[in-house]
Amino acid sequence: MPSSSSVILSKGQAGVFSPPLHAFLSESQNKHAKALVLLLHGMGGDHHHFDGLIPHLVDAGFDVLVPDLPFHGQSQVTSSVDDSSPHPSLSFSSMMDDLDRLLRVVRPRFRPRSVELIVGGLSMGGMLSQACAVHKQAVWAQLGYRVTGLIPIACPSIHMIYPRIAWLDMYRDAQNTTDDFTQVRQYIISSAVYPEARHETARTLAIVSDATLAQCLRACANALPSADDDNVNPTPRFVTPPPRLPTLLITGGQDDHTLAVMCAWQKLNEADGLTESRLFIKEGASHMVPLDQPAAVARDIVAFFFYVGEGVKGRMTGC
Repeated sequence: MPSSSSVILSKGQAGVFSPPLHAFLSESQNKHAKALVLLLHGMGGDHHHFDGLIPHLVDAGFDVLVPDLPFHGQSQVTSSVDDSSPHPSLSFSSMMDDLDRLLRVVRPRFRPRSVELIVGGLSMGGMLSQACAVHKQAVWAQLGYRVTGLIPIACPSIHMIYPRIAWLDMYRDAQNTTDDFTQVRQYIISSAVYPEARHETARTLAIVSDATLAQCLRACANALPSADDDNVNPTPRFVTPPPRLPTLLITGGQDDHTLAVMCAWQKLNEADGLTESRLFIKEGASHMVPLDQPAAVARDIVAFFFYVGEGVKGRMTGC
């Protein structure tokens, strides 16, 4: 692993329910780094889920910033408050505000220039990255960042109503629940293919409470368009326009939940004239793609943004 420096932000305005945010910055030795890549982990994960990508990205000339989102990894409450308590502040909005603070803190690490920023993430993190591209471009521009790319990994589009991951709908607007999340945890662990990847997934889940998982599921469900009950034969479509950014979609060939969704997403991008959009399907991977196939995912990121940067045209999709 390249050497990384840690960044710790103090609690936000939400008091005890807003833990210190821990993040880790790995910088390229190239004085003219191609871009800063901000990668956001999924529900129950932490920044280590991108460990296998970072050396490849740094070697290719990218700086990489990976936070532990609130109540995950090292970003835990430090008071006597029990993490099984409700987290009324845990939402995409609050997490995006935390990312505002993070980007403001790390900004002095870069030369006094506009920093090209590529934002992406896995599962919940991929959905959050899309929300950032919609709601934060203007704010981040004021901080000196220019969003130049998007990397949603194994997740649905927050702009597409069909096809959809139907089971997420049960968590829409759900209040805090005391439901047993044992089955949810087992499903997440089994969504990695290889034993090492499953072990890593189990490790990060072990320190995340059921209350946090419930709030993450609600945040994801609420980020998606509501289902149209009147539509007997739903057809793939966007209900809001996605940002016109170079978009790299990645999913696992064994991910039963996101494979069809992301194939439809790519086809909609093509129909919508978003020429700088590609879908890479990684064989030997399921939902936890960065853990199952880290080097391959990193190569895809490097290759795609090389193609975009060089203006190379051509179809790079697995559908």
